[in-house]
Amino acid sequence: MISSDEIQRGLRTEFLGKSIEIFEVMDSTNTAAKKLAERGAPEGAVVIAEYQTDGRGRFNRKWYGEPEKSILLSLILRPREAQGAHLLTYLTALSAAETVEQFTGKIVECKWPNDLLIDERKFCGILLELSWRGSMVDFVVIGVGMNVNQERFPAELRQTATSLKIECGREFDRAFLIRNFFERLERSYLQSQKMGFDGFLTDWKMKCRTFGKEISVEQSGKILKGKAVDLDTDGALIIESRDRVTRVFAGDVRVLN
Repeated sequence: MISSDEIQRGLRTEFLGKSIEIFEVMDSTNTAAKKLAERGAPEGAVVIAEYQTDGRGRFNRKWYGEPEKSILLSLILRPREAQGAHLLTYLTALSAAETVEQFTGKIVECKWPNDLLIDERKFCGILLELSWRGSMVDFVVIGVGMNVNQERFPAELRQTATSLKIECGREFDRAFLIRNFFERLERSYLQSQKMGFDGFLTDWKMKCRTFGKEISVEQSGKILKGKAVDLDTDGALIIESRDRVTRVFAGDVRVLN
């Protein structure tokens, strides 16, 4: 079982990861982190689970993970400005992608809005949840699920899911990856609070191969088809079809060509 000492040993951050709670089994790290944040937990506090019984992604989908094989964590941020808080999804994805690329040598692709892929198979997902106090953001909980040393997946996921071990043929030190991810994310987060998100969105777009391709987006049972042309400054996916341009904030994307 991973320990907080392993992660915090040599951790070079100001606040992220300075407070870590680790559980062998729990329902959802996002749920636990939200409760901590509501009780006043400091910015940068982290909840980690070795296994989740009710891990979830977007649209309340289940997240599957083998015990002690994945990175399953949620962290608390308290951004000063409400504007752009939802863009932390992209900043987190970029930080995770760059961390993995540094230590695996693999090219990581960002898939709108919150997935990370290697060779077109998903190994990481991000779930961001905002809590408001009036017109202000009280806190943000960011959940990260990453398949690290996992080798087995349910039958329905075997063609679409992967892990770092499957892709690289070796096991990885999860504490080492978490520590480096925290350091990279905190640097980016602090920079975004001073300079905004434009630079990070540009870098995220460089890692997204969807643009220029014909796609379909499923939203509540409805299908929208068109060409993915850009990511707007507010994080919306811009889709161009024959008769209109549509901005989409949520949905499942499938590349058609």
